[in-house]
Amino acid sequence: MDFNQLIYSRLAANASLVAKLATFDKQPAIFCQEFPADQQPGWSGKVEYPRIDYQVDMMADPQRASSGLLRCLIYTEKNPLIAEQIEAQVRRSLGDVLMKPSDKAPLCVAWSRTDAYQYEGSAVLVKEVDFDVLEYPDQETTDPDPILSMSSYIKSLFGDSSIVLGVDKVGDFTNTAEKPVWYCRLTSIQLAADQHGMLGGSFTWFVCSISIHLICPDASMRLKMVAGLNQELACEGEVIMDDGSPMDIQRTVMSNQADYLRSGQITLNCQFGCIKKSFKVHRLNHADIDANYHS
Repeated sequence: MDFNQLIYSRLAANASLVAKLATFDKQPAIFCQEFPADQQPGWSGKVEYPRIDYQVDMMADPQRASSGLLRCLIYTEKNPLIAEQIEAQVRRSLGDVLMKPSDKAPLCVAWSRTDAYQYEGSAVLVKEVDFDVLEYPDQETTDPDPILSMSSYIKSLFGDSSIVLGVDKVGDFTNTAEKPVWYCRLTSIQLAADQHGMLGGSFTWFVCSISIHLICPDASMRLKMVAGLNQELACEGEVIMDDGSPMDIQRTVMSNQADYLRSGQITLNCQFGCIKKSFKVHRLNHADIDANYHS
């Protein structure tokens, strides 16, 4: 399913929400982009409200650290109480769930704001509920791969108690309240400062910064799991990469106040080496042969 279909499926699966909505062609009145006109026969001459119309705009917003916007428009016949109840159910359906569209990376949505207004001078009340769309794209780079190595290390520690993106396969929906989700994001990578002194030789050395997210709405569980990982990394001091070489943990910073959906709770500074593909051969030029030399 694509993202629009996932949104519909998630909302339509909420029985408490569906019970509050009108129906069109015997289906809950949940529409993408456009809803049918009030005169269309699918309404069967019955009331056309409450209904939901949602729109997705996948345009990145660097200021909000989001990959797009999901807007849900809730229409009711000037009934603020019903509008509040429907908004609560919409937020409950879409919050704390990792979705995997067939054509995109895994993503979550985070509530941003809600505005209410009366529709075009009629008796219809509209609630405009905005969500930031937060995407978690594949972070694999090359061989050896610091992100794949870190993700594999986390999986070895927590096993099946959680999901690690990049290691585990995910379905259409993952309830992060039941199964927390780890995600490692490569923030930066650059050459180490000393490439010609003690760090030189047959290796090229890199330093990288990795941000680790634990996507889980339970604050207590988040703290325990993140603190446990942070302590393990600090005590081990290294992670063995996929080619068998060590990646040294130079610095680890844990922030329990960080936005786990956007920035991650652990920031690591790491150093790892890559074997140089070829070595420079120094030629012996202007060599003289002494024919009178005897050993």
